[in-house]
Amino acid sequence: HLSSKDFVRCPSDKVETWVSSKAGVPIKKCFKVKQRGYAFVTVATEDAEAFRAALEGASFRNGPVTVKAGHDRDPNSNWRKKSRRDGEGEEPNAKRKKGTDWPEGYIPTLKDIKDKDKSHKGAGVDKTVKQKSAPLLEYPYKTQLGMKETYVKSAVRNFTKQAKARSLCDGTEPPWVEPEWAL
Repeated sequence: HLSSKDFVRCPSDKVETWVSSKAGVPIKKCFKVKQRGYAFVTVATEDAEAFRAALEGASFRNGPVTVKAGHDRDPNSNWRKKSRRDGEGEEPNAKRKKGTDWPEGYIPTLKDIKDKDKSHKGAGVDKTVKQKSAPLLEYPYKTQLGMKETYVKSAVRNFTKQAKARSLCDGTEPPWVEPEWAL
């Protein structure tokens, strides 16, 4: 694949045209997502070295282009599933574990619980009606109150910051920053 900081937000057809003009070898396929700084280019196996030599270090706009060798991918495999190395066995990787359970003794925030629920919806995890309607029921009442208090404080803090920023953009001062307003 090719990468360059100047590929970011550049349409695929412009990158493909540039690659075709610089490569000196026929291009079978060029794939690029506009927001990304890289493109995947397919050339014939016998043209790979000539392609690399022609584009390595070349400049696209103002940025240098890096060429890395690609690897064939099995079209029947799910590329999102990470294959486990021999010997690792049962332990899932850290990213998979992140959304499932918290460590022993950890008290999650309401934001943690909401994020976990979002990830479960996308993954198709089934929950009981009790878990859906009362997700905090598994925690003691005092812990629930603490979680809710933290959540409300964070929400009010964020709302206040956004309101203040918006009023300053409009050129006005919000009324609650005046000392008289608190009296």
